[in-house]
Amino acid sequence: MKKVEEEKRNYITRLSLLISSDYRSGVEQIKYTRDQEDEYAEITFEGGHTVAVNITGDSLGAIYKDVGKVVYKL
Repeated sequence: MKKVEEEKRNYITRLSLLISSDYRSGVEQIKYTRDQEDEYAEITFEGGHTVAVNITGDSLGAIYKDVGKVVYKL
């Protein structure tokens, strides 16, 4: 379980660097958070608005899709 959590944490860190470098995204950062059993990708937009995307049980590809839906309104 810890290995999967660490893998997601690292993936979200890299995803944050990628998306925040796109000026059109409006994203300041994305970080991995846990709330007991649930996992979230917490997206902070310019201006401070934050959206928490539930990524519990998601694969890395599913995380990419879920974050993309919020950021780019896909």
